[in-house]
Amino acid sequence: INQYGKMIGKRPFSLLSDDKGAGKILIDILKKYLSEFPTESEVKNAQTLIAYCKNMMLTEDEIEKLGETVGIPLSDIFRDYSDTLKKNQLMDYDDQMIYAYRILMRQPDLQRYYREKYRYICVDEAQDTSKIQHYIIALLAGPDGNLFMVGDEDQSIYGFRAAYPEALLDFEKNHAGARILIMDRNYRSNAKIVAAADAFIRLNEARHDKHMAADRGEGSEISYI
Repeated sequence: INQYGKMIGKRPFSLLSDDKGAGKILIDILKKYLSEFPTESEVKNAQTLIAYCKNMMLTEDEIEKLGETVGIPLSDIFRDYSDTLKKNQLMDYDDQMIYAYRILMRQPDLQRYYREKYRYICVDEAQDTSKIQHYIIALLAGPDGNLFMVGDEDQSIYGFRAAYPEALLDFEKNHAGARILIMDRNYRSNAKIVAAADAFIRLNEARHDKHMAADRGEGSEISYI
């Protein structure tokens, strides 16, 4: 973002780096749409939803539907929040990704520069990477496909924060010539724990077909508390 600003002779927006700053902006906005003064949890919930919308690259219609689901006028809140940031020349952490993605899409020279600068990309905990992050990674990896992701869709627990494990399921489809390497040996837990966990996890429907096996012996029985 800073490099693009230098290229076009504009100063980038400042980063809204503390939660209190974003929280203050959201309190003022929420007061317009809620019947009472917003609680701390309502402000945090609004922040989480706004971050989710940005990371999942939701359209206006999708934001409106999400707002109907959670029972708040999210579309209006999202628009007011975005307008306030722009008016004050601010961007939050999630805006950084939106701006970076747009810049890379619009500026082939800049895209080429970063592809050559970062020729090999390794992504750890890929199941917790958001949709827009996967899009940016795909742009940077480019046609050379020098991309290595480590992750497990079964271990994705941050859906509410816009984790996008679907990218792991579509990895071969989205990256030409890609291969999946299954790491199915557990070295930490005893065999009884691994077998029980494997039977439970295999009930997941959206997953790669894999079967965990333990390196250690059976050990003690599982305790149910």
